[in-house]
Amino acid sequence: MANIITASENRPRSYGTGHKLTRAEIHTIEAIGNHPGLSVTELARVQGISKSAISQMISRLKSKRLVAQSNVPGSERDTIIELTKSGVIAYKNHEVGHRSLYAAIETRLKDFPPNSLDSLSKLLAGVEDHLVEWIAEKGE
Repeated sequence: MANIITASENRPRSYGTGHKLTRAEIHTIEAIGNHPGLSVTELARVQGISKSAISQMISRLKSKRLVAQSNVPGSERDTIIELTKSGVIAYKNHEVGHRSLYAAIETRLKDFPPNSLDSLSKLLAGVEDHLVEWIAEKGE
């Protein structure tokens, strides 16, 4: 299952804008859409990446006309990042995709008795805890 998820996440997708977007690009668009009016510095913090990395991402998204940049009032250096009309389309279509996935999973889960869902939930929580510990031990 992990291989299927990884392969799916690594495949660029179209979100109704005429551009194929990587997972990192659409999640940057999602962060901008979820936090309107962020500066470059704030967006880097929200994304958990360096200001240099977010600046490169913004350049790519600007070249695709999905985001626009304007000066922060009172600052000579920092800028605000906003979604363009096309960026909003990508943002909304990404949300629709998530809602559709969650609805499909919910529909499948309704076929299982509640006690088996409790067991599944405990199993997945245990796997998640183990993976978090494993990653921490590896220093990744």
